[in-house]
Amino acid sequence: MIPPVTGNGMAMAFESATMAIMPLAAYSGGWLTWMQAQQSLARACDARFARRLAWARFLQWFMFASALQCRLGALALRSDWLWRAIFRNTR
Repeated sequence: MIPPVTGNGMAMAFESATMAIMPLAAYSGGWLTWMQAQQSLARACDARFARRLAWARFLQWFMFASALQCRLGALALRSDWLWRAIFRNTR
């Protein structure tokens, strides 16, 4: 699951549903077992979402880390550049 503060959960749900079409069609046609279809989809999701999830984990930590509750952390959280970079990398 993507951390809630990053949003984008519904977009990932729709993307993963689209990726599920081929493995599910192969399963329903008898070309893949259920286990193979699940593994195929899991690998596709891992490949597609790994970068987004890594950035999302960073953002979740960054927003709630006690070390960043100081003035420097508050300044960083107001950085337009930082938010643009995080937004770009979680989409």
